[in-house]
Amino acid sequence: MTFGIGILSDRFLLLGVVALYAAFGRLDRAATPVASGFLALYALIDLLVTGPNVVALVAVSQNYASGSLAAQQASLSTATYVRGVVSLTLPLGSGVLSVGILRLGLVLRNRPSDPRVGYRGIATGVVGLAFGLRPGFPALTAFDGPSAVLELVWSAVLGWKLIQLGRRSGWPRDVPPERPSLAERASPP
Repeated sequence: MTFGIGILSDRFLLLGVVALYAAFGRLDRAATPVASGFLALYALIDLLVTGPNVVALVAVSQNYASGSLAAQQASLSTATYVRGVVSLTLPLGSGVLSVGILRLGLVLRNRPSDPRVGYRGIATGVVGLAFGLRPGFPALTAFDGPSAVLELVWSAVLGWKLIQLGRRSGWPRDVPPERPSLAERASPP
């Protein structure tokens, strides 16, 4: 269940990257594509590397539980390898995501209407980069929880700001009204 939510959120993130580029691309034509590229790269790493290896780890653990001694030994060695891949790609993927958030934060801090979103992005990116460096510096594991919380809060605040930006630009009014149903058109006024 949790894994399915993660895959779904990565797919939505790819759509969000396109929306972020469309909304903020005019603020900095050089930095916004770079930030969008890092965010998309994170989603692809998560979908193509981390996700399948997590599924493999679950499958191997199920084989271990129901197998003979020889199957258990093979499952254990496979699980050790897959765990190594996941424990490397998870923080590195977070580091890639954090570079995108940090870069987008640098773009948004220059936005005159509300630079606080940009500064939150910068803080989130720095903390996430600290966690992303965990494979080389194990002491940075402590940044895992704060990084996840800051990414969630920053995403929610940024999403809210995008909704407000859409409303100010007339987005709800630009949508054509729904056509009346056939029954409504047939009934007299």
